Amino acid sequence: MKLEEVKKPDRSGLYTLKEVAEFMGVSYETAQKLVKSGKINAVNLAMTGKKSLWRIRAEDVQKYYNQIQIAINRSKGID
Repeated sequence: MKLEEVKKPDRSGLYTLKEVAEFMGVSYETAQKLVKSGKINAVNLAMTGKKSLWRIRAEDVQKYYNQIQIAINRSKGID
């Protein structure tokens, strides 16, 4: 499944961290850790302040999601 199929992005073409977490079936905190660790590329739109305003391209989520699926399949012996 592709993120674009789940919800059409706003005119910026970017998704919120909450939307990405829902797509991946993980908590907001887990998605945030994936972004902060650099496993999923994201842009922080917050210019100042302590709170981040992450936005993520569908292609970056899909790339990570596909890598995870490949790893899962390999662990099950599926190539």
